[in-house]
Amino acid sequence: VADQPPSMEGFCARIHPDDVAQVRAAIDLTQQGQDVPEVIFRTHPEHGPLRWLRRTVRRVDRSAQGLAPRYMGTLLDITEAVHSEERLRDINQELEQRVAERTEQLSRINKELESFTYSVSHDLKAPLRGIDGYSQLLEEEYGSKLDEEARQFLRRIRRGVQQMGD
Repeated sequence: VADQPPSMEGFCARIHPDDVAQVRAAIDLTQQGQDVPEVIFRTHPEHGPLRWLRRTVRRVDRSAQGLAPRYMGTLLDITEAVHSEERLRDINQELEQRVAERTEQLSRINKELESFTYSVSHDLKAPLRGIDGYSQLLEEEYGSKLDEEARQFLRRIRRGVQQMGD
């Protein structure tokens, strides 16, 4: 009886056990004359390599002719597309993990740089105060004895110290 379609049990025996309920529900809708949603399911692993299939059915209304509805459908093997989506999902997850790791590394490095900058800034303040204080004393005590070029040097020193302090 090769010309006959398989029985419901024979058909469902070739479907992955986890997907049988949703396929049966779609078939029940068809038998009730209702619109049928798209169904994605897997083949049973005991009947060869696992395949992913997409079943779409379109209801053709023939009530104007006084006839029962007819259904036209397709069964498409989408195994490669499913595997591609899984690979893409894995790649995205790996990239997100890498980004999180890099972000953590950059955050640590930034904290280290902030700490270093604070330390250098703090360590330079005392010598700068000394340079500023001595250059101010030099200007106050010996400014009148210095020529214009020497006074210009002192002003440059004091401006540089203030700029570094800022």
